[in-house]
Amino acid sequence: MSERERLLIEGTYNLNVTGELDKAAQVFREYARAYPNDAEAQGYLGWTLYQLGQWEGSTTACRESLRLNPDNGVIASVLIADYLCLDRLDDAKAVYEQGRARKLENAFPDSVMYVLAFAEGNTAGMQRYFDAAMGKPGFEDILLTMRSDIEAYYGRLGNAREFSRRAAESAKQNGAKETVALWQAYAGLREAEFGNGREALQQAQAALSIAPGRDVRVLAGLAMARAGYASEANKLADGLNHEFPLDTTVQVYVLPSIRAMLAINHEDGNQALKLFNATTGYESACPEAFMNTQPPLYPVYLRWQAYLKAGEGQLAVAQFRRMVEFRYSYILRPPPCLELGRSYVMSGDNNKGKAAYNDFLTLWKDADADIPILKEAKAEYAKLN
Repeated sequence: MSERERLLIEGTYNLNVTGELDKAAQVFREYARAYPNDAEAQGYLGWTLYQLGQWEGSTTACRESLRLNPDNGVIASVLIADYLCLDRLDDAKAVYEQGRARKLENAFPDSVMYVLAFAEGNTAGMQRYFDAAMGKPGFEDILLTMRSDIEAYYGRLGNAREFSRRAAESAKQNGAKETVALWQAYAGLREAEFGNGREALQQAQAALSIAPGRDVRVLAGLAMARAGYASEANKLADGLNHEFPLDTTVQVYVLPSIRAMLAINHEDGNQALKLFNATTGYESACPEAFMNTQPPLYPVYLRWQAYLKAGEGQLAVAQFRRMVEFRYSYILRPPPCLELGRSYVMSGDNNKGKAAYNDFLTLWKDADADIPILKEAKAEYAKLN
């Protein structure tokens, strides 16, 4: 084989077979240096760096790839996502418009632009991107899932469940069995975040019965751990560890997150913090299970909870500020003002805590009344008055 073929095969093997993202990035850098006019080399490098959470490096590679091949809608999507994560909204919009001008709408979905419109409070823009995806196989289910996230963000969990159901049904109509399971497991993780443990377990088990692939098991394991089903979560974690011993995101992101969740459930914040040592340098990574949404930054989020369990209020507030830097990672979970309120109260600042709780309750004024975390928030807020 030629040198170019060798680099391509070696890089994609590390990327797609063993999951060794650092090795893949190293090979693709070598590939790009040896063949500076090869758009494919730059594109693979950008995609790999995005998965590693190295958004600045990914933007550089993706821009160069698009300069060499401006008709690659997949790389345009990655670049938009990079800019969104970096809070460079104008740059994200510019790439999107360039793609539209080149008629790339069938090559990349509008999901990241939907999140961007949400961040700007642009409801008309959200509806426009949502409507544009309806009826498009492979895109419709992604936007339906994003819509379910937005409904859940405002506490409208019943609406969120309906959009999740529609997303799974859309994927089913396209014969995408694994995607059906993925959306069901994703919905289960949300139920766990909102305190509905039994529903989370049922959704995760149903997803596993449909298609127990790696990504479905990742989401199901996180959902079960978050919901407190230690035996089931540990079984999935052990299986992932055995089958994917070299996979970067499994080993330094997913497994520490699952095990830290279980430690947090047992009020052992110090043990959870120790587990997060493995995630250093990878907290912004994006496992493929979340590739069609936004990087959830679970290690950052869970470290905040670990500080609370460890009684470290000041460190929890500082960690929260880290979370605020990545404002697009909130959609899967409850609004951050609730987390901020708890952090302030733990640190002894009840006045700021009350203000944050009030922000949360105002945001959730139309929320479904039976959500466990809403009941908890109201009880916690009442104690402060």
